[in-house]
Amino acid sequence: MLHEEKTKEEFGYTFDSLPRLSSKYIYLICDYCGSNYKCVKKNRVKSNKYCGKDACKNCKYKKREEVSLTRDGVKNSAQRSDVRKKISDSGWINSEEFKQKRKNTMIEKYGTDQPMLCDELKNKLKLSMIKKYGVENIMQYSDVAKKASKKSVETRIKRGFIKQIDGKTLPEHAKEFGFSRSHFSKLVNKYGFEEACLYEKQISSLEKSITIWLDNHNISYETQFRVDGKIADIRIGNILIECDGLYWHSDINLDKDYHYDKREIYIQNGYKPLFFRENEIRDKFDIVISIIQNAIGINQKKYFARKLRVDQIDHNASKEFVKQYHLMGPASNFSCSFGLFDGDELLSVIQLKRVKDNHYDVTRFCSKSCITICGGFSKLLKAFEKVYNPSSVTTFIDLRYGTGEYLNQLGFKKKTCYPSFSWTDCKNVYHRLKFPGNSGYEKGVVKIWDCGQLKYFKGL
Repeated sequence: MLHEEKTKEEFGYTFDSLPRLSSKYIYLICDYCGSNYKCVKKNRVKSNKYCGKDACKNCKYKKREEVSLTRDGVKNSAQRSDVRKKISDSGWINSEEFKQKRKNTMIEKYGTDQPMLCDELKNKLKLSMIKKYGVENIMQYSDVAKKASKKSVETRIKRGFIKQIDGKTLPEHAKEFGFSRSHFSKLVNKYGFEEACLYEKQISSLEKSITIWLDNHNISYETQFRVDGKIADIRIGNILIECDGLYWHSDINLDKDYHYDKREIYIQNGYKPLFFRENEIRDKFDIVISIIQNAIGINQKKYFARKLRVDQIDHNASKEFVKQYHLMGPASNFSCSFGLFDGDELLSVIQLKRVKDNHYDVTRFCSKSCITICGGFSKLLKAFEKVYNPSSVTTFIDLRYGTGEYLNQLGFKKKTCYPSFSWTDCKNVYHRLKFPGNSGYEKGVVKIWDCGQLKYFKGL
């Protein structure tokens, strides 16, 4: 839009007083953002041939899209079939001359032929993204990510990579029938679409082990419970239980953030999730049930730590106890161990390891199955601190079945949280350090990622 007043005030002439293709400047108002800017008149005349709007430097790409839509029916000329064919036929983009020219330009501008290796440019891009969208990467912006995902699916459908049946994709049909995507796809491949739709939904043997126990104890539950696009295996009140098969939940089939993201969705919807793996349900069923009982508040016995005796215990007694009552078994190496006793009965154990100077890590903490000890961890930790007087104590919480909320009251602070992994041969699970780096793949094992390891630190 013309800004006659500013043009006359600044230059002493008006738009109409100039020849049509004059090289003199005039002032315009951007039709997209409303800002003032100056432009040579003849350039404005030429640029308004297909679109009568004026666009400043920051909004010119918006006008470019409108012009392209008006003139060619596409937002970008590169989307035109004749343009793509011309580029392809010329071979210019794939020529060594073009590649070298591009490299030289990059080196001249950024000092490297790969701009994203330039810290200055990367930081500039990050700052721009944060300023405009509040995130460092545009794909972290939920609206953009959703649109990109939707567009990606539409493109794959259009190109024939994703098939539709009765106007719906297989994942959409799976959601309608209450199946997971992978399971429904397997049914379709095995029985055909029509038979798969009639197939009765079944639960896995892992789920059955837990549901049979729940039935025997008259505990109400629901299977295949849907939460915000995700399906939990079992729901008991506000507790969601996941029974993860080692093969289907390894990185053969799922990415590293799958379990972490799924847990976040459950929590955001007001649920408390518990994630158990196949080997845990198979080999340590009593411990799994004890964790579930504790979560739903039906433990058989309740103790108060102030009424219990605390003593330092020897390595062998500690190892046997933790082997019996901790999902991960005893730590491979620990420096000391303390236990809580009711008379002569050992009820709870904590293991700690000196890592450097006088700094310690809590490597294991557990109690007997089906009991609750109020203040147990606190009393054991205080006993350790009194004897060893540590400079600091660090502990990690496996977010598959813990939260560590009680640690805040004991002087601990959250430090870091990140997904970690174990190695699996799809039958058993091995510590990630058994195969350093990615060497496990060479041994025929794969990774299975967790929901995150939350690190707490307490300085003393």
